[in-house]
Amino acid sequence: MKIAIVISSNTFKSHLSYYFDFLDIQKIQYEIICWNRRMMDESGNMSYNVSQAESKGYFTRFYSYIGYKKFVIDCLDKNKYDRIIISTIAIAVLLYPYLNKHYRRKYLFDIRDYSLILKFTPFILKKIINDSSATIISSAGFLHWLPKSKKYFITHNSPLDLTNRNTNFNLQGEECFRKKTF
Repeated sequence: MKIAIVISSNTFKSHLSYYFDFLDIQKIQYEIICWNRRMMDESGNMSYNVSQAESKGYFTRFYSYIGYKKFVIDCLDKNKYDRIIISTIAIAVLLYPYLNKHYRRKYLFDIRDYSLILKFTPFILKKIINDSSATIISSAGFLHWLPKSKKYFITHNSPLDLTNRNTNFNLQGEECFRKKTF
């Protein structure tokens, strides 16, 4: 089993450390594909080394996202992962055609924040969620602006704390990410 974790920021800024911890404990091979926006040391990761300040205009930021999308697809094509954990709405929306074609029902989608891109792509977000194996959200309040779905799991920065939960979550089997409890 080989998993890619797609992060649209530097790893130190990521909220996904609990996935890293879980996969390490389970001795499951994973690789991190990250966007090195702050041009820091991301050795050991596949890094898109393009700086981006939050103050840049929308067009410049969008253009940078297109570059990151291409980088992620190149990494995924080259390494042929079994599963993907993808974070942030914006990159998921941009990757959706690729995800639908190559990883349908083989990715876990983790949403931690609202994104302005939803104003323009609510129908794509619904498809992303429906085609995911599961979608992790950090708050029940998100259900007010997300499309209706039975694939949501509400957790707050510890969805994979399996030592304290009765679960059948198994990354080794074909039904990975499809279990109804975390």
